[in-house]
Amino acid sequence: MDVGTVPAESVWSEGDFSRISGGVVLVGELLCESAELRALERVLDVGCANGNLALSAARRRCTVVGVDPVPKLLDHARRRAEAEGLKIDLREGRAEALAFPDGSFDAVVSSFGVAFASDAEAAAREMARVCRLGGRIALANWTERGSVGETFRAIRDPLRAVGIDFDPLQWADPDLVARWLGEEFRVRRVERLTSRLRSDSVEINVAGLERFLPPVTAAFRSLDTPGRERLRAELTRIVRERNTARDGTVLLDSEYVELVAEKTAARQAI
Repeated sequence: MDVGTVPAESVWSEGDFSRISGGVVLVGELLCESAELRALERVLDVGCANGNLALSAARRRCTVVGVDPVPKLLDHARRRAEAEGLKIDLREGRAEALAFPDGSFDAVVSSFGVAFASDAEAAAREMARVCRLGGRIALANWTERGSVGETFRAIRDPLRAVGIDFDPLQWADPDLVARWLGEEFRVRRVERLTSRLRSDSVEINVAGLERFLPPVTAAFRSLDTPGRERLRAELTRIVRERNTARDGTVLLDSEYVELVAEKTAARQAI
C-alpha cells in the first residue's frame, strides 16, 4: 500500500470513541460560548463524531446539522440526541466535500473533528464556503503540548507506514488556519485552554487508549507484536510522566486552542 492512500478519517471506524469522548464534553460547551451561538442560528458541526459539540449547540436552541464520514459514530450521536430530546440533522459526509450551498450556515464549528480530514486545506475552504457573510467559524484543536499531542506524535509513524497520513496538530496554528480560510475571514479570538483527562490508573488509561481511541487502535493494529510492545511502552511513559495525580489515579492536562473567525467579506470569484 502506498503511503497516504487511505483516508485519514477512516481510522475513526476503529475502537469505540464513545468510551473516550465523555472526557472532552466541556470543550464543546465552552466553544459554543466562545462562538456566541444564539437561538435559531443555523449551525454546522464538521466531523461531529458522536455528537459532543452538536449536542452543545442544540442545547442552545440552534438548528444543528452534524456531518461525519463514520456511520457508527453518527448512530451514537443520534441515540444521544434522542435521549436528551434534542433535534439534530445528522448526515454522513466528508469535510472536504460539504453537500450544502454557499453561505448556508450562521456558524460552522468543529471540536477535534475537522483536524482528521485527509486534505486540511480543502476542508477549511469548504467550511469557509458554507459559512454566510457575517457568520463565524469556531474550532477547538489539540496542540503539541500535553498528553494528547504527545500521543498523536507517538502513533504518527505507525499509521503512515500503512498509508494513513494526517497531522491534526497543525490545526492548532492560528496563522495557518487563517491562511486556509482566506482573506474574507478575520480571526477575532485565539485562546489556549487546558482539558483535564482522568482515569483510574496508568494501566487502565493505556489499555483504554489501545482499545477505544480510534487512531491509537488503528496504530496498534498496524504493528507486529514487538511494535505493539514498543508503542505500549511509549504510551505508558507519556502517561506516567504527564500524570499530575499523586493518589494512584491519572490526571492529565492537555492543551488545545480555540479559534473563532468571522466572515467579513464575500469570496471573490476566480
